[in-house]
Amino acid sequence: MVNDRLVHVLESRNLLSKVQCGFRKDHSTLDHLVRLKTLSKRLSPEKNQVLAIFFDLEKAYDTTWRCGILKDLFDLDFRGRLPIFISNFPKDRHFKVKAENTFSSSYHQENGVPQASILSPKLFNLKINNIINSVSKHVNASLFVDDFAIYAEGKHLQHLERTIQLCINNVQKLDSENGFRFSVSKTTCVHFHRQRMYAEPALHLDGQPIPVKGEAKFFGVVFDSKLNFNSHVKYLKKKCLKTLNLLRVVGQTDWDADRATLLKLYRTLIRSKLDYGSVLYGSAEKHVLRALDPIHHQGLRIALGAFRTNKEKFPNHYAVFTDGSKLEKKVAAAAYFPEHPDRSKATRLRDGASVFRAELQGIALALTEIKKLTKYHKNFVIYSDSLSALQAIKSKNFKIIDIRRLYNLIRKFPPYVHIPFVWIPAHVGIQGNENVDKLAKEALNRASCSGKLICWSDLKPKINAYIHSVWQKNGDAEGANKLHEVLPNLGEDLHRRGEGAGRKRETAMSRLQVGHTWLNQSYL
Repeated sequence: MVNDRLVHVLESRNLLSKVQCGFRKDHSTLDHLVRLKTLSKRLSPEKNQVLAIFFDLEKAYDTTWRCGILKDLFDLDFRGRLPIFISNFPKDRHFKVKAENTFSSSYHQENGVPQASILSPKLFNLKINNIINSVSKHVNASLFVDDFAIYAEGKHLQHLERTIQLCINNVQKLDSENGFRFSVSKTTCVHFHRQRMYAEPALHLDGQPIPVKGEAKFFGVVFDSKLNFNSHVKYLKKKCLKTLNLLRVVGQTDWDADRATLLKLYRTLIRSKLDYGSVLYGSAEKHVLRALDPIHHQGLRIALGAFRTNKEKFPNHYAVFTDGSKLEKKVAAAAYFPEHPDRSKATRLRDGASVFRAELQGIALALTEIKKLTKYHKNFVIYSDSLSALQAIKSKNFKIIDIRRLYNLIRKFPPYVHIPFVWIPAHVGIQGNENVDKLAKEALNRASCSGKLICWSDLKPKINAYIHSVWQKNGDAEGANKLHEVLPNLGEDLHRRGEGAGRKRETAMSRLQVGHTWLNQSYL
């Protein structure tokens, strides 16, 4: 009752700061997370950057100044019995420490607010609320009970350092007056930017340098300096994998847990972790977010008791597996028919052909043989482990001659024939894929090759290798060349070798490549 009355007065009179979100209705940690993400979203390589400080309070509840709470209540015009009740609330509290069956002596708690009391969070919020008053208007602040952070946006790092440092000094002075103390070792600084070359900020707290880190956990979400959320996804996956073990134990048949209970545990223990902060880390790259898919799938499989495999998507389709293989210069392609292995085909391509072309040739072998089976079957499916080949077919890249040939074959099929193309992972135990891979490798040892000529694009690596050998031979013949001493292998990119080492080194490498340096051309 006392807590409800105190909350009503604090909220109706707007006595608490707007950035204080702890234990308040219609406030949550997501408010602060979205604010920081929105501010940092405007980063650019040459313009905005954000400097953030994440503070850590030592024993916040236990060191709260009780007399300071009464002083704050008086300053907020609280009179009558409520301040008297609150002044008596933490008095005469003692505690003991239990180790096994032994109790320590009784100790009197002289400071702080009682733990696990409904009134304690509001009293603590009231006491720490003044910390916001020490933050300047040019600096953003976030406060959730004892989790406090400040951050500012700007174009120049030196200006940001001065602004943040002044704010740190004001916050430290106010907190020392109220009995709070920051942990310097746990307080971290993160510099959000998009720059390649940058200097680390130099900030101090209580005379000690604040450690600058590439990431920091803020209200359960790991923010990295580039805001790609790779670290948070890894942290989230590791955390959920531990919880999955608990779900596995409860889901054992001996415990007789029903599906509804397991699904409720999954939503509570795992799905809630995945959903929290998803509005932030959902902007990460798709390949990064894909790492969380197995967590979701495993949790549902455990709750439902389902197998790893599911129902076939093409149950009534005639399956064909294709593959290409390359060993040194030898290249081969194959198409395997599980229902009729005698129809399987394999051929060796001319030496020097690419694996990509071999994969397309394997699909062409499958289509040629399928054409003969259209009298008996209407639905076929071609399985290939080459994603690049299937993407080229899907995009209709007619610049590639093999793609044009494949579409010419497809146009000859009757309209009632259905042939989807499906990608499958290689070497994961799929029997048809293993058989066609073996068939393609056996074709590598054939003496005769396919009559088709090599495409001009497959000759480019050979031409490049020949040009490099001639270039290297000429470079080795010039013994007095300074470039040869620095870079004996001419195939290495000079500019990449000096990249990131500064303008001075890049200029030196370029001059060595041209052959004119200050050593031999200073008279010019």
